[in-house]
Amino acid sequence: NTGVTESTAPSAGIDIEPWYATEIVSNVVISRCEFRNNKGGNLIAPFTRDQWNGGKCRHFMISDNVFDDCILRFNRCRDLIIRNNVIGESDGRLEFNQYQGVSILSNTINGSVAVYSEGDSYDGNMSDNQIRGKKRLSLALDTVSDNKIEGVILFQESRKCVLTGNIIDSTGI
Repeated sequence: NTGVTESTAPSAGIDIEPWYATEIVSNVVISRCEFRNNKGGNLIAPFTRDQWNGGKCRHFMISDNVFDDCILRFNRCRDLIIRNNVIGESDGRLEFNQYQGVSILSNTINGSVAVYSEGDSYDGNMSDNQIRGKKRLSLALDTVSDNKIEGVILFQESRKCVLTGNIIDSTGI
């Protein structure tokens, strides 16, 4: 409820952000929580390039949560699993911009997914999700398999992606 009460920036439900570049954020589990009315995002992890280069942000498990239509964003993370969540009621957003080892598994996503591969991103997969939304899905992942997808899929950044076993109801790829 950071959107209801007075809050300090970034006004997120949870903001995972080490104070100094030398600090480590690792082995974080967020499970069985409900995120609603958060002005600055439901869950954000805006790691810096220095934290990324030093491998300071790694090993995250986000599972069995309910997120309303505000954003869920990870910038520059390693070893992230997002599993069995409901993301968005009608216009949720799941975003990444640099990763090493991200798995998006068995979620219901009502809205958009944006995965960008800034720098040396690799080992990203998305499988067994139900994704409903009229916005495009921007995917820079290694594998996209066994998903039920409504919406336009955009593959970009000249990445090799294996697309297999998906059901796509879309106006275009």
